[in-house]
Amino acid sequence: MTALAAWYALPAALARLAVEGRLGAAFEFRKLGSVVTSESYLTGWLVALVVLVVGGALVGGLASIPFVGWAAVPFAAFYLNVVAFALYGRAYREATRAGRRESVEGERQTPA
Repeated sequence: MTALAAWYALPAALARLAVEGRLGAAFEFRKLGSVVTSESYLTGWLVALVVLVVGGALVGGLASIPFVGWAAVPFAAFYLNVVAFALYGRAYREATRAGRRESVEGERQTPA
């Protein structure tokens, strides 16, 4: 059960580390708590889990093909992980609303 909780919270901690740029940010549990309890993070994490499970099965099937499959497995597994971690990052962004830009009306820069 503890492993599942760590598996759930680790992508959020790593995303927070990447955004803040300091190791301590990954251990600020109060700020992480608001992320991991959000519905948008849960949804994104579940989508990434489905991608990893289904993609893992497909990569496993690819591994059963001699030579060509064996050569393609490392690339397919790498791509699968990139997609999953992009989904984790998007879920973190939606949970923190850090990716949304607000436009301010009336702010226009005029040439001098």
